Amino acid sequence: MNKRTGQTQSTAPPNYHEERVEERQFDYISLEDGTEVTTYIDDQGQRMYMDWDLSTWQPFPDEWYAASSMSKVQLTLHSSHFR
Repeated sequence: MNKRTGQTQSTAPPNYHEERVEERQFDYISLEDGTEVTTYIDDQGQRMYMDWDLSTWQPFPDEWYAASSMSKVQLTLHSSHFR
């Protein structure tokens, strides 16, 4: 799916490179209220989330761990599994 147009495309975009290595592993966490949060763990081990209103990465609040489907330990282990 093309994120800009919302259309499904059957060919790879011209700038797609199969050998590309992703530098970040993103996790998508669902909070109790149904909000889905895009997160990653930075180089210091801090989970960060994208604040779309500010268009910046912010530290993931500790109280959100309780409002998510996984604990802080589970989320850390889950992310480190994909590194």
